[in-house]
Amino acid sequence: MKTILINCNDCFALYNFRLELLKKLRDTYKLVIVAKWDNYYEKLKAEGFTVINNNLNNKNKIINELKLIWFYKKVMRKYIPDLVINYTIKPHLYSTLVSKNTKIINFVSGVGSVFLKRNLLFYFCVFLYKLIRNKVDLYIFINNDDKEFFENLKLTNNNYLVIKGEGVNLDKFYKEVDLSIYPTFIFIGRLVLEKGILDYLKAAKIIKSKYPNTKFLVVGPFYNKKTVIDRNIIYEYHNKKIINYLGYSYNINEILRDVHVVVNPSYREGLSICLIEGLASKKYLIASNVAGCKDVCIEGYNGFLFDVGNVEMLAERIEEYINYSDKRLLHEYALNSSYQYAKEFYVEKMVEIIEKVSSCY
Repeated sequence: MKTILINCNDCFALYNFRLELLKKLRDTYKLVIVAKWDNYYEKLKAEGFTVINNNLNNKNKIINELKLIWFYKKVMRKYIPDLVINYTIKPHLYSTLVSKNTKIINFVSGVGSVFLKRNLLFYFCVFLYKLIRNKVDLYIFINNDDKEFFENLKLTNNNYLVIKGEGVNLDKFYKEVDLSIYPTFIFIGRLVLEKGILDYLKAAKIIKSKYPNTKFLVVGPFYNKKTVIDRNIIYEYHNKKIINYLGYSYNINEILRDVHVVVNPSYREGLSICLIEGLASKKYLIASNVAGCKDVCIEGYNGFLFDVGNVEMLAERIEEYINYSDKRLLHEYALNSSYQYAKEFYVEKMVEIIEKVSSCY
């Protein structure tokens, strides 16, 4: 049995976004999983996975980065994987840098905030990506914008695939909701500014002043990052009953069952997992018109798009849904979501593609 080493920043991402994929892959391969132990470590352990702690420190100090590079080198030497799958920038760069005589797939699930500003860190990361370019057997992108971003910077050797989605389990999500009652909207994601959480709060405030019976849910953790939203802002909106903050949720599928619309106001995504979960649960979608969101939310087909950062336009889109007179059309949009999910994002299809990739490279 071949060994696959999977490198990811944290257990949170593995459990919430890639659990179904991991379950399928372990039927065929021996998995060695490396990620930072966080609140989701025990969840992965309960699913039968062994996770090696990478002790990832989010502070980009040189000593921390050197320790992480040395850590990846020791893991490579110990397990001698046949194939390495790296998620996110640090595993891409450091794990690939120290690899020898192994096949590497770098999975680009978003270019990350490091590429939003052209500063010293941006150019250093570009340099490292070019340094490892010839060691990577395959890049897998989950939207065309990120693929073109890498191409324009000459970070790949045209050795890539674009595959929409990593897959969520369809059976967990669907329940038909009552379209005759005031709708419930939901934001799902880490509570950092680049995810658009502040825009969502402001739009909710506008709508609640006009339609007080409308519900706005927020689900997600306060992530340890410089751009994390001030907790007091979330609690203020919660206490004023503008939103209902539900904190962490290990069972997002249960919450989605009673939601009408999934909203993603993110400033950039790899491919929006919360929107894909919205597809799986036959929900209407409202999303910012950016890479990773517009690939899932199709204007006039399963939802509405709005200009990123435009709170007024987001509120207008929400109000448009509330006042939509043809409820049958809304139901048709929901069915379109389900159809699109089945066509493009189902777990089995994703696993099949990865298995083909691993056998070809």
